[in-house]
Amino acid sequence: MNTTESHCVNTTELASEMTVASESQENKTAKAASPRDVLENFESLPQALRSALAAQGITEPTAIQAQAIPAALTGRDVLAQSSTGSGKTLAFSIPVALRLKKHGGLRALILTPTRELATQVATVLETTLSSLQLRTLAITGGASYSRQKRALNEGVDIVVGTPGRMTDLLAQGALDLAQIESFVLDEVDQMLDFGFAEDLEKIRTQLSEKAQTLFFSATLSPEIRALARKTLKNPIEVNITSAGGQSPSTIRHGYLEVRGFAEQKALINALLFHNPVQAMVFCKTRQECADLTDALMRRGFDAAALHGDLTQQERNQTMERFREKKLKYLIATNVAARGIDVQDLPLVVNFNVPFDLESYTHRVGRTGRNGAEGQAWTIVTPSSSRSYEFIMRKLKLNPEVIGVPSCAEVIHRSAEMLLSELKDVREKPASKTVLKAVDRTLATLSGEEKDAILREMMSRRLEKLDVYYNDDIVVHKPLVNLKGDFKERSWKDRGNSGGSRDRGDRNGKPKFGNKFSRGGGSGKPGKFAGPGAGGGFGKSKGNFSDKKPGGFKGKPFSSGEKHSDSRGSAQQS
Repeated sequence: MNTTESHCVNTTELASEMTVASESQENKTAKAASPRDVLENFESLPQALRSALAAQGITEPTAIQAQAIPAALTGRDVLAQSSTGSGKTLAFSIPVALRLKKHGGLRALILTPTRELATQVATVLETTLSSLQLRTLAITGGASYSRQKRALNEGVDIVVGTPGRMTDLLAQGALDLAQIESFVLDEVDQMLDFGFAEDLEKIRTQLSEKAQTLFFSATLSPEIRALARKTLKNPIEVNITSAGGQSPSTIRHGYLEVRGFAEQKALINALLFHNPVQAMVFCKTRQECADLTDALMRRGFDAAALHGDLTQQERNQTMERFREKKLKYLIATNVAARGIDVQDLPLVVNFNVPFDLESYTHRVGRTGRNGAEGQAWTIVTPSSSRSYEFIMRKLKLNPEVIGVPSCAEVIHRSAEMLLSELKDVREKPASKTVLKAVDRTLATLSGEEKDAILREMMSRRLEKLDVYYNDDIVVHKPLVNLKGDFKERSWKDRGNSGGSRDRGDRNGKPKFGNKFSRGGGSGKPGKFAGPGAGGGFGKSKGNFSDKKPGGFKGKPFSSGEKHSDSRGSAQQS
């Protein structure tokens, strides 16, 4: 969808086909939870809309959709809490569109915290609700003011935008909200985190008293509830989160315990070893995001950054590549990654422990969506272990320890995947001329010579791997303690960064050549940079390689025993 132009599709009116029992309770926060208020299936929706949903594989409503859609169609304000990835976009898009019925001017405003999420919502309105005779316009920063004003003048029914650009257009007199019937606030918790409270108030004062407000958030902190009381009138409250926290059961949580400032080394070893099909890595700052992306790309990984310093065009192009599975690793900040919805994303990595519980929930919510399985890793250091314990206890999660793969383990796994690649029959076989030349050459060699040539070829490619020694990464005492009471422990009880190091030979040179350095190697892995690289050799059948040790289908998270010295592994012999 062009985010600066309106979209219109002609069809019949649909609202009369949808009937929902009205809500008559008078209490301030009535629960939309009785059987008559639950949408058990999509049979009551118009046929055209059901067909559009079915074409996307959506045949049954999610929990938030089942309760929020009927609640919104009563005309009452709605306060809805549901975790990221639970289907909130359709939960408000369907009732907003059905209430509008047909084209008739700007009557619905949907606000999101980021440009990407605004574009995502607008795309849903276009693809899923394309059977409605409505025009949708996405208005975000980074796009042309003149194009957006021209599109508004041409006439739209629904505007999806960010608070900052909305207030700009209001100040310029280019946006009139007097006729708004439906006002949607999506991801309210993130809007407050991003400092949009003042903008939200400016926009709210421009709305009619009769406008319906749909208030959606993944969390309901005291600050958010205070805003809800100020914004909503006698709302129906829909709360889908479980008492045990907001993380879906489809997500498996794990953590890597590493020394301080060894996060990058641990991540590189883990990605080379596990070789996920695709992953999103979250960083705290733009600079950290850029630095990590640069380090991965120098080692041959197919990685790209997504942060606020990029132009809107660069961000859109990166997002498109990632959604289409043409990009393997997306390194993003919290702000830039809002609105990313990638089908079947197998892995989310917290490069460091998030600031708070809400940030953790939003980050890991990128995986395990719509019933699919996913994994969430967090890299924990001595200084961040207590924060991680707090988040896990609050969410009542029991994460598993992920062993940091040693240098030898990474090499052995890489050798297995390289051999597997060589054994695989290519979809497009080599030409007959090439095959004849190869067969003629191999016929001149003995069995021992063939073995020697294969060994040499594999060795040359594996020597280009940029792997870190395990002893430069791991700690020698557990950092995370989720058993017993949550109490203060001394710094020395939370792991240490001491221990012997594998110094290589007597001259201090690391083993396996210059590429296997503790300091990061040359950063130029050549054509082959391991299974995690863009042109790597591991073709994973599932979310992760199913070969032991480790892997998604093998022993959960494990990469073998952790060693205090890289020479201590039996696999290094």
